[in-house]
Amino acid sequence: MLNLNLLRIFYAAAKKQNFSAAAKELVITQPTVSAQIKALEKQYGVILFKRIGKKVELTDSGRRLLGYAKRVFDLATEIEELLNDICKREECIIRLGIGKSYGKYFISPLLSQFQKKIPKVKIILKEGNSSEGIYKYILRYEIDFGLLGGINFIKKRGLELIKIDNQEVLLMVWPHHRLANRKSVCFSDLEDEPIVLREKGSAVRELILARFEQEKIKPNIVIETENVSTLIELIKKEEGIGFLSKFIAEEEMKDGTLKAISLSGKTYLGGYLAFLKNSYFSQTKKAFLKVLVEYISQGPYANFLDLKTISRFM
Repeated sequence: MLNLNLLRIFYAAAKKQNFSAAAKELVITQPTVSAQIKALEKQYGVILFKRIGKKVELTDSGRRLLGYAKRVFDLATEIEELLNDICKREECIIRLGIGKSYGKYFISPLLSQFQKKIPKVKIILKEGNSSEGIYKYILRYEIDFGLLGGINFIKKRGLELIKIDNQEVLLMVWPHHRLANRKSVCFSDLEDEPIVLREKGSAVRELILARFEQEKIKPNIVIETENVSTLIELIKKEEGIGFLSKFIAEEEMKDGTLKAISLSGKTYLGGYLAFLKNSYFSQTKKAFLKVLVEYISQGPYANFLDLKTISRFM
């Protein structure tokens, strides 16, 4: 029968690809790590590491085993969470991944409302873009929930996705721009305009580029940025026009330094709550969902919330 202690030592060494670092993580000696790895290799007649001087590298067999070991210890983490919850010894933590647009304009009031109702729960935030970043966080069990935008995400396997809002994407210009007084614009109006755009992976970026491609127009992208605040400042400084979802645009127009214009044919970006399918829902996670539903239900996008689906997990 497989010795899980040996597997744990292999897993630590494989992640670090360094026996000394693995020993430090496991609080044992480096010779113990080496001896246990040799014992595992001898027991099953396989070579898991190539030893090159003081360096070690995984063999093909080692890489295959690493994938299975990760699944074992990910599952062990879920089991531990379940047992802690049952025994009422669970540490009250919600790990939340947010798309960059959600960070400043959506999440702060939500968390404020949550902490007023359930003050003992600790919130850990991880920020990423709306595609690979949040998706990978969820698959690696680094977060419990992701808040993100982008309909392309529904193609990702292994995720439960629940629609929570639907934002119009607007063109943003400075007040004396030639298009500033227009109620709407066509993409053909933007053919020669310098454009400031979000980085690859941003849902708004992908949506806008798809519209340009649909209209057979090549956009004149002069600057790309990972930061929404930077994008806004660049538009204000007249470095180029840009695109923002409506809930951000409404906040940024309040001081009169930006104007928002609808795009012809209307362009909308869906917002989603994402988490692993078949996840175990602790009382803490259910409480978070209840506050999320209450928060969205009080706002202007209540009609877009998929209440029927989210209620299944509460």
